[in-house]
Amino acid sequence: MYVKYIEVNHKIIQVKEKPDITIFQYMMQQMNLLNQLYNKVHYQLIAQSKQVDHLLFLFKDVMEQ
Repeated sequence: MYVKYIEVNHKIIQVKEKPDITIFQYMMQQMNLLNQLYNKVHYQLIAQSKQVDHLLFLFKDVMEQ
């Protein structure tokens, strides 16, 4: 199954007769990109939360002195 028409800004564009990739391959590429983005954000959030925990411990130590 191939992508035959694509709608871009409300205009329907016909794709060349023999496209390079199938719909399935296109969807897999998009899923891959989303997954990479999710991982990047996820690991950044983990890193940030660890920094926050670290800062809270430092702050606690300072307050107890």
